[in-house]
Amino acid sequence: MSEFDYLAVLISIVLGLGITQLLSGFARWLELRSTAPIYPPALMWALFLLVVHVQTWWSMFGLRAHNTWTFLQFAVVLAQPILLYLLAALVFPSAGADVRGEAAFNRHRPWFFGLLLALLVLSLAKDLILSGSLPNALNLGFHGAIATCAAVALFVRRNTVQWIAAVAALAVILAYVTLLFGVSLRTTLNFQAVPAISPPFTEVGPDRHGPGSIAFARSSAAGCAAFHSGRRI
Repeated sequence: MSEFDYLAVLISIVLGLGITQLLSGFARWLELRSTAPIYPPALMWALFLLVVHVQTWWSMFGLRAHNTWTFLQFAVVLAQPILLYLLAALVFPSAGADVRGEAAFNRHRPWFFGLLLALLVLSLAKDLILSGSLPNALNLGFHGAIATCAAVALFVRRNTVQWIAAVAALAVILAYVTLLFGVSLRTTLNFQAVPAISPPFTEVGPDRHGPGSIAFARSSAAGCAAFHSGRRI
């Protein structure tokens, strides 16, 4: 087991708890929709959080190439799922809450959007601590757009503004995932399809997730190139 495999266990557990919290909230809303209707902007923010949870889990796989971990680096990475869990707990009213709908959302609104802004700052800090640099300009632009939605919703309580901020944030996160992670998904799928059209190779190393997988990837790439050029290996 690599360092990343070991550390990813706790990260996955916390992310799973956040997703469970959101799904429980959706189920409770469906169950009580006739007697205790939910505030629509809260529902959109819940959908936003569900996308962020999945996107965070997906992006964590990119950290598998990070070989040397310090406690500070792990703490910053783990803090993201923790903040996401807290946001998931606040977006829906609890089962025994004395208020519902808009009143319940506004009760937690300062904490919710304050934590969301902290999550965005932490996301940038994570890249800075792990790689020594901030994300690219497009990534920063998406962070800024979501931060703007959160800040407006934090300071302006009007119902119309809450609707606009929630819809805009949901649209931004969907565009963020599509533009920044769609290419990675297609690349992953194409890479997984290579062994099916290439001659068989012998995997080097005892652990598929360990250093031997690098040698295997290199030999696969070389074999694929040779196969397409008509040479035998």
